[in-house]
Amino acid sequence: MLKGVLVGFGIMLAAIPIPIVHFIAVPLSPFIAGFIGSGVAKIDQNGIVKFGGLMAGLMVIPAAAVLLVKFLFGVDEIIGLSA
Repeated sequence: MLKGVLVGFGIMLAAIPIPIVHFIAVPLSPFIAGFIGSGVAKIDQNGIVKFGGLMAGLMVIPAAAVLLVKFLFGVDEIIGLSA
C-alpha cells in the first residue's frame, strides 16, 4: 500500500510546477493520484480509508513546508501564490 501512496503523492506534487497546466491539474490531481495510486496498491474496500489517510498525511509535509517558509522568512508570495 505504501508504494501506491508514494506513487499518488508523486503525481500530486508533479502537477504543481507545470506552468499553465497546474490551474487544471492541481484541483484534479488528488482524484487522479488516488485512482492511479490505488491501482498500484491493489487495495480493497477495507483499505480505502487507510490509503486516503496516508495520502492526506503526506500532503501535510508540503503544506507545513510552505507555512514554515512563510512564517520564518516572512515570504508573502511563494511561486506566484499569495499566502
